[in-house]
Amino acid sequence: MIKKITYIEPVSVWDENGEMSTKPTRFTVIANNEDEYAAHVNAINQPERGITDIEVIDLPGREQRQYAYENLRYKEGGEPLIEWGEQHLTVDEANKMFRDYFAEDNEEVFLALQALIIGAKGYIREMYK
Repeated sequence: MIKKITYIEPVSVWDENGEMSTKPTRFTVIANNEDEYAAHVNAINQPERGITDIEVIDLPGREQRQYAYENLRYKEGGEPLIEWGEQHLTVDEANKMFRDYFAEDNEEVFLALQALIIGAKGYIREMYK
């Protein structure tokens, strides 16, 4: 489950007079798995940081899939989601390459990429229903 965590933290800033003050600033982080979530929560819960207004949202399936298409490079076991030569690609990166090769009418390459993209999207759809 991908979680979106938002919180407000005071941040030191210099004003137009050259004086330092603190400004409440909203931050958003994404946790892809329980380990990342635990690390973010541990960091956020440090009292000296003065963090307030913590909100944790489980992203709906559609948003989880979209986030995964843009960011996921590895499956849960560490295997590349899309391996293309020496590169480990996200679905979005592979789609861009697909469009480039399609525009060049390089059928052999774009069909190979298309098959990898279909498999990766199936994996993501299964993970984030």
